Amino acid sequence: MADGTDVNLDVLAALATRLEAAGDDLDVAGNGAPGAPDAGDFTAVLADVVAHLTDGASTVVLGLKEAAARVEQSRDGYAKQDAAAAADLQGLF
Repeated sequence: MADGTDVNLDVLAALATRLEAAGDDLDVAGNGAPGAPDAGDFTAVLADVVAHLTDGASTVVLGLKEAAARVEQSRDGYAKQDAAAAADLQGLF
């Protein structure tokens, strides 16, 4: 629509599903991450690096899950507004 909003509800649902799945996949990968290797004097440094990467990955997982929830919430809002508009138009034509 040139003067309005046009939303494909199926596309929003698919996007939310992909975001959720990406978060799940990253979470599974993070849970299977190995511990820090035995690197002699550098073991503590490597353990800190692994911990930092794991923390970063968990932040990304939470962000993906939040994005999925917000896309789904938006999709539901658009669907409700469409249904309300359709109901308002019932019987006018």
